[in-house]
Amino acid sequence: MRLDLQTTRPYLKAFTDAVMSWDFGRDTYPYALEADREWQRRLDGNPNLWRGDVLSVAAAELEDGHLNLRLEKSDFGRYLYERTTTNRPSLVRILYVSALVRTSDHCSVVVEMSSSTSAPGLIQLPGGNVDLSDLFTGTTDDLRRAALRELAEEVGALSCRADPCSSLILAVSSVSVGVLVPFLTDMTSDDVRYAFDALVQEEPPEISAVHLPPEWDALDGIAPHSLHANLGLLASWSGGEISGSQRP
Repeated sequence: MRLDLQTTRPYLKAFTDAVMSWDFGRDTYPYALEADREWQRRLDGNPNLWRGDVLSVAAAELEDGHLNLRLEKSDFGRYLYERTTTNRPSLVRILYVSALVRTSDHCSVVVEMSSSTSAPGLIQLPGGNVDLSDLFTGTTDDLRRAALRELAEEVGALSCRADPCSSLILAVSSVSVGVLVPFLTDMTSDDVRYAFDALVQEEPPEISAVHLPPEWDALDGIAPHSLHANLGLLASWSGGEISGSQRP
């Protein structure tokens, strides 16, 4: 089933594994000059912004729990231009991962973005863009590694493992396609705080604070990396537009 990537209503879908394909050929983006001017305007206001490469999802299909993604290469400046300055369907649908981490004392890990980012003060799941360097096998393993990399960069050295009883979640909006990856850790919420404190001592992070609300249902209303959706749906991991989950 081909998924609607030009939707105006965000939606979530459960899946079990993914295959990604890509062809990073010539640049066909038609609004390059406009995006360049908008990026320069933003950079004048916040010189800490970084215009890195991003992966954009050109097409997505979901069949019997198997997700297929076709990827293109773009950059963060074009993504912001499409997201904030146009009224048409976005031509850049950024691919990101978010880590759904549950601690041994049944808390969830969420983070608060710092003033040096493009979304200061935003409360969200730890995560970020899938990078070109994350693409090795073109499978679910790449997405899990990317989520763990982002978690280490934003929260610190956490010992996590994949949650075998939970589906992955595909989060689609008009400007982004995200994969929410569930993890378990034997660390307590205090251990996570210590890990973040140690990270902050090494270098100024993109994250200003780590929050650890109890249980999945405490995530109600908190955004994944780029999708502003009601995460109360994830409290039971069933119902709504999420299907196929094994969590009771």
